[in-house]
Amino acid sequence: MYNCFYVLSGNNNATYIFNTSHWFAIKESLKFYRAYTFKGKLQKSILTYFLFVVGKFFPSICKSKDAITIYLKEHIKSDVDFDLDENSSVLISPTRDKVIVNHHEQYFHKFAFGKSFKKVQNETDSYKLLQNSKEFQVPSLMNLKIDEQLSFCSFKLMNPPVNTNDQLKVIDNLQEILVEFFNSGAIKKTVKLTDYMEDLLKRFHSLNILPTDDLTSYLEKIQKEHNTETMPLGLVHRDFKPWNTLLRDTLLIFDCEEAIFDGPPLEDLFNFYIDPKIRYFSPSKLSNSILSEKKILLYEDYLKRLEINVHYLVLLFTYLLERIIFWYNENNPETLQAYRSFLEYLIQQNKFEV
Repeated sequence: MYNCFYVLSGNNNATYIFNTSHWFAIKESLKFYRAYTFKGKLQKSILTYFLFVVGKFFPSICKSKDAITIYLKEHIKSDVDFDLDENSSVLISPTRDKVIVNHHEQYFHKFAFGKSFKKVQNETDSYKLLQNSKEFQVPSLMNLKIDEQLSFCSFKLMNPPVNTNDQLKVIDNLQEILVEFFNSGAIKKTVKLTDYMEDLLKRFHSLNILPTDDLTSYLEKIQKEHNTETMPLGLVHRDFKPWNTLLRDTLLIFDCEEAIFDGPPLEDLFNFYIDPKIRYFSPSKLSNSILSEKKILLYEDYLKRLEINVHYLVLLFTYLLERIIFWYNENNPETLQAYRSFLEYLIQQNKFEV
């Protein structure tokens, strides 16, 4: 059996199983590695050539398909058939309860166990709901299997065909796309802003994160000045950022594991611009980026399309609180602290003044 699989552990504790059999296989394997910073792109380029050298000159340090099949079963502690072949590559999640097999240029096969089961099942529900979207695309869901104990599921995702002569270069209607996404939810619900804020505060305080005096004062101010305003709740991706999208004929959106059907407006648009930068930009630099005149026009257009009167700055404030809660529940203190520092900076700089 030809040895072509090279196993590498990432900095995020995920495990990457690259296919080194030829140049195209290496490039396909690296679809799991989405690089956006200069440093990340440089590392990806170095890794590409490293894998090429390994496959061509040192195949003895690689593993066969049968060896990888055994490796997966040992590390996932499951007898599931992972549908591996010699034209595929694999990603194992840091939590070891999710496996994604990339069948190069054909489909992705996703397996979820234990704690990841509910998230992945949530993802399948989202894909079913979004199959007929006009402004964007989602992968086709096939061969969904759920065991009787509701502890394991698997499914195949096939990306829509792309017209390479008409491929998008930039996303010039992101707010329009996310308005349709928001409106695609099965639940149609409108709430008072103050009621939503009260629930948000309860969830925040339940984390025992000590709020600053400035934070408490601003919360009280919002509740006092916006007590008559309402807003709709809708479908929110909750992990919407560049590496969960692909630029094709229309935008391809995937990885909807965190999606909720009663989320607040603007959260996905803020997340697209903030989350990739929050750990790497200073609060002042990030503030200048997301509160630029161009970005503000996008926020205002999004709210106008949804006929929402709530100011985008109020929703930016609630978004940051939601992110703090989200990253606390994900047990990611570094990202949680980055969001908290940014929120406190904006309050201290009076950036939320409407």
